[in-house]
Amino acid sequence: MFGQLAKGAKVAQLSSQEQTPSATRAAKAERRNLTVMFCDMVGSTELSSRLDPEDLRDIMRAFQRCCETAILGFDGRIGRYMGDGILAYFGFPAAHEDSAERAVQAALEGVRLVSELSFDGVPRIEMRVGIATGLVVVGDLIGEGPSREFALVGDAPNLAARLQQLAKPNQILVAPSTRRLLGDLFEFEDLGEQAVKGFLEPIAVSAVLRRSKASRFEARRSGRIVPLVGREAELAVLNEAYAKAKTGHGQLVAVSGEPGIGKSRLVNTFRHQMPPGSCRVFSFQCSSYHLSSPWYPVIRHVDDVLGSGYEARGSNKLERLEALINDISPTRRASIVPLLGPLLGIPTEGHYPPLELTPQQQKQRTFLAMLEMLRAHCAQQPVILIAEDIHWIDHTSSQMLELIRESLPNWRMLLIATGPYVSLFGSAVVRHHAQRFGIVALPVELLTHPWPAVIVTLKNRTISPVAQRFIDCARDIAKSLSERK
Repeated sequence: MFGQLAKGAKVAQLSSQEQTPSATRAAKAERRNLTVMFCDMVGSTELSSRLDPEDLRDIMRAFQRCCETAILGFDGRIGRYMGDGILAYFGFPAAHEDSAERAVQAALEGVRLVSELSFDGVPRIEMRVGIATGLVVVGDLIGEGPSREFALVGDAPNLAARLQQLAKPNQILVAPSTRRLLGDLFEFEDLGEQAVKGFLEPIAVSAVLRRSKASRFEARRSGRIVPLVGREAELAVLNEAYAKAKTGHGQLVAVSGEPGIGKSRLVNTFRHQMPPGSCRVFSFQCSSYHLSSPWYPVIRHVDDVLGSGYEARGSNKLERLEALINDISPTRRASIVPLLGPLLGIPTEGHYPPLELTPQQQKQRTFLAMLEMLRAHCAQQPVILIAEDIHWIDHTSSQMLELIRESLPNWRMLLIATGPYVSLFGSAVVRHHAQRFGIVALPVELLTHPWPAVIVTLKNRTISPVAQRFIDCARDIAKSLSERK
């Protein structure tokens, strides 16, 4: 199916059905950096020889619905349905700085959703995915009437199609252009250089394994981190709050500031100052992709603790969850596992009796189970709980953080919440209790005179002329900003 596209010119057709009539009339060709994803169902040809056409149609439609849900959930666009496969693209018409990440997130979600499909007498449904990023020309309308479609011209669609053909079942392959944009956001397997038909030079191919356990800040940083300077006062506030928390008087520190001002860097430096083994650090990383996904930061953290990825299934994950509960609160395992199992997508049928609870009762019991686990952790040793980007928190997780905050006075816990000024102090956790004991507001402001400290840290190092020009330029910018105040 995709081979026909790869053999021809490097052109893919994008459906114009998504465009309004006015947008269609005003369409113009544009040069864009897009991330293109090809995905198809494994073994569809074999199934077509075994199944009735109507049964095969139902299977293919279920597969396509899973892919649609994943792609549209990360603001991707369906370009075209091609038999048992889908062409999707990220970055047009609305551009995103993280289109590559969105494409891989959608691919992982698609693999997860497709793996949950089940049909009588049919082997487990699997898919293959190829992803590539590159400069394309997009926007030209070709064809007539209802068949009018966008043309997407460039190397990226062709390379994505070829990578999809190279992929194994349930494997996601990315081109080097995409891999460079992803940093440490995901864990990869380097497959080395592969001969790709239609390309003169071998292509360095990487396979996506799972989402990385690193924080958003750690995953996006490049190279070595230079020493943090000029934030001694803010670090002192965090250290003082932690000292109180260790004695059993829990604290909430709300770290606020404009995007890019250094909130995550500050918190990252603080957490790495802790001596190894002196405390436990939990991270609730909120995401703009999951504003409507209940429990997302909690599920992500527990998944990271369990060390599970999308390929981990059944009893393996259940055994890990049981071991985790045994380490924390062994006497409560029978009551906690049936609550957390469904939340994490872990089947517990046949191992624990079914829960005969209403949805609201199950939610409240899950809150209590989470609080019990955190209380047990705090009893063992001090805990630092970091809620990153709280302005993106979902409603259920916000309720969970509010319950944690209410328990703080009796726990050995430092809760650090980060976010912009307005969003952070408008959140349920901080807004209602901003004046109560145990809550510290820590605004992170622009440094007015950071450069002397930076120069001190560099005085014993050799600086290239290019780096020196950057330092001089940054010093001039900092001086200009301070003079405006």
